[in-house]
Amino acid sequence: MISFHLTPADLTKVRFVPTIGPLAEAWESITVLREPHPGRRWLAWRDRMRRSLAAPDELEINSFASRTGCMFDLVGVTGPTPTAAGTAAAFLDAPAERLRAEVDHLSRFGDPSLTRLGHMLTSDAERRAFLRALHRYAHGLIGDEWTRIENHLSADLRSRTAELATDGLGQVLRRLHGTVGWDQDTSTLTVDQRANYAVDLSGRGLVVAPSYFATRVTVHIPLEPDAPLVLTYPLARDVDVAGNPPSPRVADLAGVLGGTRATMLAAMARGQRTQRDLASAAGTTTVAISQHAAKLRAAGLITTVRRDGRAHHFLTDVGEALMVSGGAGHPG
Repeated sequence: MISFHLTPADLTKVRFVPTIGPLAEAWESITVLREPHPGRRWLAWRDRMRRSLAAPDELEINSFASRTGCMFDLVGVTGPTPTAAGTAAAFLDAPAERLRAEVDHLSRFGDPSLTRLGHMLTSDAERRAFLRALHRYAHGLIGDEWTRIENHLSADLRSRTAELATDGLGQVLRRLHGTVGWDQDTSTLTVDQRANYAVDLSGRGLVVAPSYFATRVTVHIPLEPDAPLVLTYPLARDVDVAGNPPSPRVADLAGVLGGTRATMLAAMARGQRTQRDLASAAGTTTVAISQHAAKLRAAGLITTVRRDGRAHHFLTDVGEALMVSGGAGHPG
């Protein structure tokens, strides 16, 4: 169990950000790509990537990546940077001491990636080689899908920040993942992991970010004493991380369903599920969304579940087929 005591100063410095950036996401995905039994959520994605990436086992990025399951902490080195350029700049500027801490940590596992990582301590050329390899891997892995991934991440952020106003920080933190706990009386955040230690943030705060490819909650502790800790958590299980993105023809559907309902279906296909998210996408109120959702449920296009007292809407198989094909056509 890892525990974090948040002082009053820390509580004022908790920030939610939408992404750790495409390069960090690509780095995170390597573990999933190598996993022999990634679970149903990732199985189709992993098999598709193994087919589409050129010789995955021979990619240059593998020479920097752990074979023992303990990857070097890129987010801990760079912080959560939303762009590839930002991650690259932060990595090149990182002090050698920060990378040495990673190398020292991995040395306990006899990790073969230490050969390349160790060279980065003294060689800017080796750091650039890592970035080039990661860029190439990220392009093959993510390609044009980054916009879709960002949509999922942004929808998650909007949902969390909307809950802050009504439920408070502690409840929002507790709902991040099943392994996260919150003690309101002591302002202590816990993460259920094999490691066992306590961290006093000492007023430096906490940055919280969703990760598309993460499979567990991860704590990233920077070397700098005044830099905030970063906590990344996987997106909700209901996000379709493996399937192909739908291509809704909203204008066609609007002629049959009406503009608001067509927009709602398109937003659900992008991963926006809550009343607030759908109201924002459609430019209307949550009350109106509830009324439209009742009609869509009656038509068999969506289903609704309640979580923590809130309605979350999902496309049914019929609704998904409609959005993929645009098959509603025009009114006759």
